[in-house]
Amino acid sequence: MELSQEQIIALKNVLFLAEEVVHPDYNPFHDADDVIAHNSIELIRELIIEQENIALAKADSKDF
Repeated sequence: MELSQEQIIALKNVLFLAEEVVHPDYNPFHDADDVIAHNSIELIRELIIEQENIALAKADSKDF
């Protein structure tokens, strides 16, 4: 699956908002929910990094 640049930016924006909600000072979650939220944030962060790497590799391959 390859995301467009707009989709990557949208994911980054949603991730930023999610991190604000899960931030310890503003945490509405409890134990298990907190762990699930943090795990989900990490998965989305990894997806964003993967997609950015794919985009960079594609851009580099066009340079040759």
